[in-house]
Amino acid sequence: MAGLLGALAALLILSPPVRALTTPTLATFASGSVPVGGTITDTAILGSGSSPTGTITFTIYGPTDTKCAGTPVFTSPAVKVAVPTVSPAYTPTAPGTYQIIAAYSGDTNNSAVTGTCGEIAESVAVTQATPTLITAASAVSSAGTLTDTAALTGGYKPTGLITFNAYGPNDATCASPVFTSAEPASTSTVSSAFRPPAAGTYRWIAHYGGDANNTAVAGSCADPAEAVTVPASAIGPAAAQPACSPAVAQAMANSVLSALAAALTGAPGGAFKSDCSSGLRIVLRAKEIRPGNKGFPRHDGFTTMANTLTHSSTTGQLAFSLNSEGTALKAYATSAGQSLTVFAIVHVRPDHTSVSSEAIQILTLGP
Repeated sequence: MAGLLGALAALLILSPPVRALTTPTLATFASGSVPVGGTITDTAILGSGSSPTGTITFTIYGPTDTKCAGTPVFTSPAVKVAVPTVSPAYTPTAPGTYQIIAAYSGDTNNSAVTGTCGEIAESVAVTQATPTLITAASAVSSAGTLTDTAALTGGYKPTGLITFNAYGPNDATCASPVFTSAEPASTSTVSSAFRPPAAGTYRWIAHYGGDANNTAVAGSCADPAEAVTVPASAIGPAAAQPACSPAVAQAMANSVLSALAAALTGAPGGAFKSDCSSGLRIVLRAKEIRPGNKGFPRHDGFTTMANTLTHSSTTGQLAFSLNSEGTALKAYATSAGQSLTVFAIVHVRPDHTSVSSEAIQILTLGP
């Protein structure tokens, strides 16, 4: 028995004591903000360890995963510990704030250590890309038309539309477009052809509307590459334009009546656009149902409610605003508790012949 105890005592003396693992510190900081399509990295530094070896793995969570609870958008291969340890680069595919978590594997002398979600130094803001829009107007073609070309570069897979507005003749401040063309964005986008109606200097402004990954960008009225002088010799007879069909005329009537109803309740006036150009004039008229009072005269017949408009022969655009009569009737109806007003819309050609029947709507006004 004494021999056995002696042997055990000798074994204990020879066995090395069990050493506790060191818990190192893990300091991490991500790269700075980048536009979508750029790259982000993370850097980790181990401190207070016992000659740490092993690896560090970097995990990135997407912009909608603020709690790092879903599937990561990127998990790096294990990176051997260095001073410092830098992650592989990751290219984000959408704007937003990305979260990064670094995890140290540990080794025989050091415990594993993992960062936490939402650390300020581990959040990376990814912004929309800002593309570059380079534009150039064409000279007058042999057919007497103009076009504009826009080169969109530097964005991140841009989609959406590029809208081309032509101004002139001699509209040096680009106050009101005489032609508009919207085309799918590409690396080289060309507007529809525009036939200038008169001689003079025309200016283009192209505008890219942007998308989820790219900011909107626009050209400038002062861009010399966007100005073209059209001589009188290039102006030919106007091409025949298709007449508005009855269906389009009725759609125009419905659009204007709806927009007029909105204007009477405080909303902005609306607009209508068609591909035909018949030179229609739109006359908006109204008749008060109840006798007038409070100084506002009764209208036994129709009174004009809005400015007479011309349906543009170039853009097909139609918009309106209430005139003084319309504004006064709106104020009277509101103050007097007037509830019903009848509106009529009349389409008139330049030769004063009607092109569609009157469309009548009964509108209920609010208090």
